[in-house]
Amino acid sequence: MKASMMKDAVYVENGKVLPANEGKVVIVPGKPVMLERAVDKDLNLAFNTPFIKRHLQIYKNVGSASERKMRWTTPTSVKRGNVKISNNTNFYGSLKIGDFIIGGTFLANLGTSPFTNFSESAARRLGFKIQNDAGNQYLTEALVKDLDSFTYEGRIRIRYDYLDMNKVGEKTFVGIQKGNRLLFKDDTFTGEIHDGILVKDRVLQNSGSNSTAGNIFGYFCCALMIAGGAYLVVRSD
Repeated sequence: MKASMMKDAVYVENGKVLPANEGKVVIVPGKPVMLERAVDKDLNLAFNTPFIKRHLQIYKNVGSASERKMRWTTPTSVKRGNVKISNNTNFYGSLKIGDFIIGGTFLANLGTSPFTNFSESAARRLGFKIQNDAGNQYLTEALVKDLDSFTYEGRIRIRYDYLDMNKVGEKTFVGIQKGNRLLFKDDTFTGEIHDGILVKDRVLQNSGSNSTAGNIFGYFCCALMIAGGAYLVVRSD
């Protein structure tokens, strides 16, 4: 189904939204710019980026009651006051190319970098300190230096990955036109992002190559299975 939909895709010049393309697969080339910032609504943190992913850890005993071993571990979620904070949570703003608004899963597929630009004052206002650990920067409730210290059991720390707009160059997006939005996916189609400004034939060629590579990888996996036995703003509003 996708191959035939790709061949029938409409190439959109200058990011123009045309009513005739509603519900169709469209190819939209251009240099995306940020339209709306991503906000961690649980902590009321706004970032100068359209996409962030939050990662959560809690300091807890991973040993026994008699031989305690304190470590930073990864929970599904925790309660902080009246707020539930979950791990691996995405927050979306949006991009714009021409008249098209691009958000959601498209943003998560543009690549991320660790966010390392927290300020001490912003951290304090949220009840956190800043901790740098193994190339990541955390907002933490506990500056743990001795991993076997029991003092901070149950405290949390949070870090973020973000979409660095300085690293986002010209792209060619393939998605479904819905009003003035470009959708990543529906029941029959999954969108694509290609580097650079590509003409339709090149998009089709790249898409076909990716499909072929995926099929080859799938066949290879099946064979193995058979052989083996089956900038940061603290919002005040």
